[in-house]
Amino acid sequence: MHIPRLSFPLLMTIVNTARCGMPQGIRDRINGACYRWEEDYH
Repeated sequence: MHIPRLSFPLLMTIVNTARCGMPQGIRDRINGACYRWEEDYH
């Protein structure tokens, strides 16, 4: 799926806003999953 470059910052803003609206436990789980993904693939 190709995301136009202009919409990417907007997408990230939406994701961050949604993440801030989540309960802390869910946010920690998402952050942990993102961190593990970065550890595995970078």
